[in-house]
Amino acid sequence: MEEFAVSRRHSVLLWGVNLCAISASTLSYIYFSYYIYAHTASLILSQVVLFAPMVLPVILVAPIYRLADYLAPRTLLWSANLLSLGCAAATYKILPHHVEVVVLGAVVIGTLDALQRVGRIVAIKCYFPGAQIASSVPLTLTAQFIAGGLAGISLLLFKANMTPGLALLITVSLFSIAALAAYLLPAPTKPPITVQVAPRLLTALGSLLHEYPALRLSLYQFIVFVSLFQGFFNVSRVLLPAYVLGLGEVYVGLLQAVNSVAALVGAVLFYRLGKCNVQPLPMPMAVVSGLFMMLAAFGHDIQSSYIAYFLYIFFFELAFFKLQADLVRSTPTSAMPLMASVQYAGVYLGMIITIFAGSILVKYVGLFSTSIIFVAFYFVASNALRTTVRDQGKTTCLNNFFKENNMPTLARVFPFVRLLDLANILTMFNIGLAFGTVYFALQRRFVLAATMICLAAMLDFLDGHIARRYLAANSAQRAFGKHLDSFADLLNFSITPALVILILDQSLSATLAAVTLVFTAILRLSLFGMPGTSAGGGYQGLPTTYSGFVFALALMGLSAGHYGAGVIVGLMALVGILQVTSLRIPKYGAPSTVACFAMLFGLSTIYFHPW
Repeated sequence: MEEFAVSRRHSVLLWGVNLCAISASTLSYIYFSYYIYAHTASLILSQVVLFAPMVLPVILVAPIYRLADYLAPRTLLWSANLLSLGCAAATYKILPHHVEVVVLGAVVIGTLDALQRVGRIVAIKCYFPGAQIASSVPLTLTAQFIAGGLAGISLLLFKANMTPGLALLITVSLFSIAALAAYLLPAPTKPPITVQVAPRLLTALGSLLHEYPALRLSLYQFIVFVSLFQGFFNVSRVLLPAYVLGLGEVYVGLLQAVNSVAALVGAVLFYRLGKCNVQPLPMPMAVVSGLFMMLAAFGHDIQSSYIAYFLYIFFFELAFFKLQADLVRSTPTSAMPLMASVQYAGVYLGMIITIFAGSILVKYVGLFSTSIIFVAFYFVASNALRTTVRDQGKTTCLNNFFKENNMPTLARVFPFVRLLDLANILTMFNIGLAFGTVYFALQRRFVLAATMICLAAMLDFLDGHIARRYLAANSAQRAFGKHLDSFADLLNFSITPALVILILDQSLSATLAAVTLVFTAILRLSLFGMPGTSAGGGYQGLPTTYSGFVFALALMGLSAGHYGAGVIVGLMALVGILQVTSLRIPKYGAPSTVACFAMLFGLSTIYFHPW
């Protein structure tokens, strides 16, 4: 009985920290975004404020991990809330005199918010025994759903001319209560244990996931599931009522309320089932959630769509809590700060990509078709993860798949089959994106063409990262993949941009620029494909992948009418020359580069096409 009372007290305190801190942060983001747009008419600054909470956990994943690993959960939570309180007070005080200060305020509050989200997951592992984690996860995280509902109510308050002083009073009060609740948590009985695997985040993560294959699968499944299903919610929560159903903004707030209630009901049910030692399986819940997602997106009428949306969120939460509880339970206590930091960074990066891709898809194929694509992609990705990760060690390849399915004949007829693994499959998919780029360019749909090139650039880093970190022992596959990757780079970032240039402009100068781009790429790839020609810790000359990404950004500006084809012709001629110079360019890790590409392309989309 005493243990139950202690556990209940911890749950109530963490619940209070969650509710007040998330409500205060969300209120600040919405009000800052509203205020800066109302006073500057700058859509880009308004969107930066709203996107900051999603981008910061990705960019700052390493320092967030360090702080969460160094500080005890109690210290981290109360100090972060006090700092947020001070930042909010200063920002709201300066706001009427210097409007642009809201961007800095949003960045600081967003950073502290990301740190707190990690700290709350670490606190669950710290304060609850393994047997209680399944019931503790929904009980402590339900506050964020109520906070979302409070944010929806705050939208109505903004219409009543809420002043910075009133917003300051509400925000400071909420952060104060959160800091007090965090301070009332019990102090740790011993200093926090730090991960001793390695000093670098990626090295520590690689060692941890290699040592615990089940944890690796849990992490990947969690990131993929939440990125797609939560990402679709962010895409559809305004589009469904406003555009598909043609309803007013009151119904946008109503859908937010439907989401909050569904999430809360799902959390309560999961908690009750956990008390009865019954836990729903994630895959069946995901299947049902996906079906209701598609039914809601179909948009037959408000009743059927909103009921289906309620059930989509309800079953999503059941699967979410099970995956989150499994991830927390299977993570060693000493590694919880690392896992929580990576979990949030991975989810937010996935959501950024999903929201961007979903917005593009909705514009061209509609919300219903987008939901079908998302659901299909999830089940394909989930099955691929289980097939790839379930094997022990770092030598997993598709040979195992063919052996398990009695398909040696296929490998004899097509010898390349035995050389296919996850990295090489991604490279082949990357090659397919080149044809998509040309197809959309011929249709003058340059936004989609630029998107294909951007995706190809990100996949180019990801397949190499997977090959080096997880599949390095497969020497034959790596040799094959090296040549395959060179062909993919040439096709995606040189030949395809050259064809798009010629589609835009058939002049002699455009032809010369296209020839320069392809010719220098061939020279570059041939030179650095030779043994012993590595540039060491950086790049010598502009990499072809960077060239393709520059072209994608330039194509976005052209599609918005900011300049003509002549600018792209001149730019790509210069890029082609830079590919074969001795210019030294720093080399960064694949995850950081992919996150940077996603953020830059997303910001370019907001700036050039704020639809």
